Amino acid sequence: MAKDKADVSGKQTTVEEGTQFKGTLHSTCQVLVRGVVDGELTAPSVTVSETGTVIGSVKAETIRSQGVLAGRVDADDVYLSGSVRSDTVIRAKTLEVK
Repeated sequence: MAKDKADVSGKQTTVEEGTQFKGTLHSTCQVLVRGVVDGELTAPSVTVSETGTVIGSVKAETIRSQGVLAGRVDADDVYLSGSVRSDTVIRAKTLEVK
């Protein structure tokens, strides 16, 4: 339900290309990563663009990644079309890989 509210409100947290964020990022709206997030990321929905990288712990209802994922990923739905680094753990109810 939180995902629907975030989508309807149009709010989004964006880490732009050329930006590197280190630390803990918690958001109540969807997160778009075009740059680098290194640390803990929690949001209703996370999208990693082709230029994006997420390293660390990710918790979300939905994760869509066209970029790079590394670390520990916990989500209900995961859609992967990018790359996943070795030693990455993905826990999901549904997993789609292209």
